[in-house]
Amino acid sequence: MKQRRFAMLAAAMMLGSMLTGCSTTQNGDLTAQVASEQTAKQIADEAFLAAETGFALSLMKETLQADPNGNLLLSPYSLMQVLALTANGAAGETQDEMRHALGGVEPSALNDYLCTQRKEMPDDRHARLRTANSVWLRESDVNDVKKDFLSCAKNQFDAGVFRAAFDYSTVSDINEWCRDQTKGMIPKITDHISEDTMMMLLNAVSFEADWDEKYEEEPLPYLFTAAGNKPQTKMMMFFNEHAYLEDDNATGFIKYYRGDKYCFAALLPKPGMTPEEYLSQLIPEDLRHMLLNPVHTNVYAGIPVFSLETETDLIPALQKMGMQKAFQADADFSGMTDATVQISEIMQKAKIQVDTDGTKASAVTRESVVSGAPESSDGSKVVILERPFVYLILETEDMVPVFAGVMNRFD
Repeated sequence: MKQRRFAMLAAAMMLGSMLTGCSTTQNGDLTAQVASEQTAKQIADEAFLAAETGFALSLMKETLQADPNGNLLLSPYSLMQVLALTANGAAGETQDEMRHALGGVEPSALNDYLCTQRKEMPDDRHARLRTANSVWLRESDVNDVKKDFLSCAKNQFDAGVFRAAFDYSTVSDINEWCRDQTKGMIPKITDHISEDTMMMLLNAVSFEADWDEKYEEEPLPYLFTAAGNKPQTKMMMFFNEHAYLEDDNATGFIKYYRGDKYCFAALLPKPGMTPEEYLSQLIPEDLRHMLLNPVHTNVYAGIPVFSLETETDLIPALQKMGMQKAFQADADFSGMTDATVQISEIMQKAKIQVDTDGTKASAVTRESVVSGAPESSDGSKVVILERPFVYLILETEDMVPVFAGVMNRFD
């Protein structure tokens, strides 16, 4: 029996734009042909939110291990969408491993949680968060994909379902879908489709928001000590905030975006500790407790102006998280198709831009380099991100991690 494959691709970007529809795939759009069904509402409880945070933290830990001194940018929120959808097509040991990697929540319950969460995540003129899913089927294999799986994709993941030739025109259509969903920030997600690929699942997450309090002063050149104790000069934004974070091994702060429905959280490991070492000892319960219970005191903080683009193969991290069978020839995806299939690829492209709401670092007048955190004379906490740090983009009501990353150096 011929071994078939399917791939999961995720495009995630921060500071993008609104999502739009893809116009080039209408002739192969099967979405209307998939039966519509009513979905159950399942409000996020602490068990689900702990699983979601645990998934994000494990993904960061395992991905960073491959390059401890490298930069990291992921959207665990994006990856969870495509993995959860795929778990509906898995069975037996394959599904058990996927459920474990996703935090232990049963696939049917996870569907309801994610569907409700996706619909209720804040999205307004102050802070825009949009999520899009799609399922692409090789036209010769359309009838081999089970209707229940496609129904789940459409009704619980709001996925568009497309039939395609899986030739160069499909590559173009998929990239156009990606480009449209991220407003051009991520113009390409794939270069080719292998001849044994029968299905591709895609997710795109787009986030755009302004700081709640705009900067009144230009950023200043500041000494950043990168991984390996290498000095670098970065433009640093300074401000006063009122949400201080601290545990035994790090200090940090929360800076809110306009509307206070999303925030940027930064954690600076203590001197001598790398982000990888810090994350390795951090557990989901402690992270959630810290984020949900910041100390309300004045914080004099500094964030470097930075942008980052990444492309990450997530299979090695997921294998370390216990997901093995899905990538092997004896994978069980009998809930998706009676054909013999396995996952061949899980890639995520991500992009982030953190700045002063329009001020470019290259436009700032060069000044002498400043180094060393200032002393506080009024009892304020001081957290300057002057060495490698961990950061998160979060929805503030439940502290859902939409983006997660590490900045070890500036290339």
